[in-house]
Amino acid sequence: KKDMPKLGKRLVLAGGLEAKVIRQNVLERKLTLALSDGREITCTPEELARMEPRPPEPNQPPANQGEGGAKGSRRSRRRRRRGKKR
Repeated sequence: KKDMPKLGKRLVLAGGLEAKVIRQNVLERKLTLALSDGREITCTPEELARMEPRPPEPNQPPANQGEGGAKGSRRSRRRRRRGKKR
C-alpha cells in the first residue's frame, strides 16, 4: 500500500487530464481513477507512473544545507532555548 497514492488524491495525467483516486484494491495492486471527463479507469501504480507527466528536471542540483536544514538541528535549538552549552 505504501507505493499507492491515497484515496482522494488528485493527480494530473499526461495531456493535462485531471484524475482522482476513488478506489484501491491493495491485494490486486490496482487503483481506480475518476477522470475529469467522466470516465473511470483501473490501473496499477506502475501504469499510473507512466501516465503522469514528469516534472522538468532542474539545471542545478539544490544546495546542500547540511543535516537539519537552514534552522539547525534539534539539539542546537534546545541549547539556544536553555541558554547554555554542554
